[in-house]
Amino acid sequence: MSDGRITGICLATYRRTLTQAANPNSYRKRKARSSRRLAGNCSLEGVESGIRHLHSLGLIRNDINPSNIILGDEDIPIIIDFGSCRREGESLNGVRRIYEWHDEKASRSLPKNDHDALEEIRIWLGDSPKDFQFSE
Repeated sequence: MSDGRITGICLATYRRTLTQAANPNSYRKRKARSSRRLAGNCSLEGVESGIRHLHSLGLIRNDINPSNIILGDEDIPIIIDFGSCRREGESLNGVRRIYEWHDEKASRSLPKNDHDALEEIRIWLGDSPKDFQFSE
């Protein structure tokens, strides 16, 4: 700062997204799960904590997917890209979300959107024996 003005900004650079770490061959979701080439050391607790914090503020992320999770130091996941974030209850009309990682029938910004997407990631990573919820 100089004379009360911002004169520069420093941003951290991270190596890769969860998609890049868990699916380096860029397989579609179902093939990536069946290939078992996924990063087994990634804990989603930080993502879950971030989602809880957003929800406590009345905000819903609405586009939780592996491409919107960056792996920071020691592979700690960090939620990025908040372009789809809306206040709880707001319409999702016109909001862009990543195909096959959300419920296409969801028309409102609700906590369920984030919880379901996080479960889909767990299924993709092989942390849950359930079947995928969202179509490919």
